[in-house]
Amino acid sequence: MTREEFLQGLKEALDGNMDASAIQENLNYYNEYINEEVRKEKTEQQVVDTLGDSWAIAQTLLEADENGADGGAAAGSSYGTYMKEEEGRVFEIPWWKKALFILAVVLVIVVIISFVAGVIRILAPILIPLLIAMLIIRLIGGSGSQR
Repeated sequence: MTREEFLQGLKEALDGNMDASAIQENLNYYNEYINEEVRKEKTEQQVVDTLGDSWAIAQTLLEADENGADGGAAAGSSYGTYMKEEEGRVFEIPWWKKALFILAVVLVIVVIISFVAGVIRILAPILIPLLIAMLIIRLIGGSGSQR
């Protein structure tokens, strides 16, 4: 898909669902985004492929517009902030998924600490006397060889 096809598809998808000035702002945003990426030595085809389907982007913009974005322009900007350039995927992780991830990490850390503490609790009655005996033998053996 070319830049023109992408922008035309975006325009067609937004037409009738968003006011004309917001449509033009979004078209300008994506046109400028493509220009910036081409200046970074990417091909136009790579950039358009990274952006993905213009109809899917239009749906995202319309949903953002329905949820109170400023005429769609802010939606276009926020869409760009969630673009992961290397993979070409768009994602936004909701707060509850972030909290769930943090909780899972904390739980794993607690399980690891509990496991290590359990192993130490089992081995301590054996290892501590063994270490003390080795230390005494070394001290006695070390002082006897100096005489």
